[in-house]
Amino acid sequence: MARAVELFGEDDEHQRSYALNLIGMATVHLLQREPEESAILATRALKIAKKVRSERVNTRLRKTVDTAARDFGDVPEVARLTDLLTEQLPETAEAV
Repeated sequence: MARAVELFGEDDEHQRSYALNLIGMATVHLLQREPEESAILATRALKIAKKVRSERVNTRLRKTVDTAARDFGDVPEVARLTDLLTEQLPETAEAV
């Protein structure tokens, strides 16, 4: 599954789908109690979310990061991700 998602990442036309897949994999890692790996994938999704400007991607990413913070807020990678999300994808960002 991870390989399929990586191949999706090479396709510039489907970056929104790629971001959603990364968020899905981040969620799976949270369920497996692997918050560090989840944070890595969510950070990659955040970089794409800033480019594609999809409310669906933003909402799913915020929910995943909120879950990570609630369940694993003491993990440094999760704390950094939470700060990064707040800084780079604010809830009330202005439309450009």
